[in-house]
Amino acid sequence: MTISIAPSIETQSSFFEREIKLFPIKQLYINFLERILNSYLKKLNSMLDEAYIDIQGALVVLKDYTQEDAQRDLPSVKKAIRLLVTFKARLEKAEYLGSKEVETKINLVISSLYDAEIQLKKKAFAGQPRTATQPELLEALASDSKEAMQSALSH
Repeated sequence: MTISIAPSIETQSSFFEREIKLFPIKQLYINFLERILNSYLKKLNSMLDEAYIDIQGALVVLKDYTQEDAQRDLPSVKKAIRLLVTFKARLEKAEYLGSKEVETKINLVISSLYDAEIQLKKKAFAGQPRTATQPELLEALASDSKEAMQSALSH
């Protein structure tokens, strides 16, 4: 019985022959996709820059808001936070499309929106009595916290 490596080499050689022939087409396709990605990243970075600047400007204006103004705009800010947090989760799964700049900018925009939300809540609910937390809820939280600490310290 003789052993031959020729069939294996022929199979691999035919694969590489096909790849050599198709490589220019594949390279064009890859370059096209890279251009699309770069264009999208440029647009996304620009939009995040604009959003950050807008929110920073809004933070200055919020100081002059009335209670009615704050109540009117608070739902929009909450919605924007929800949308951006959802978008950020998708970007995380895609590793921010390979862009540290996108990661940094979306975190800044979300942080700024949270700052705006805090200011709006302070204005919207100023002077309103606070609702006391139910004792059962406080007890349950304390119990869960105690269990979590004990579990963490026992490991």
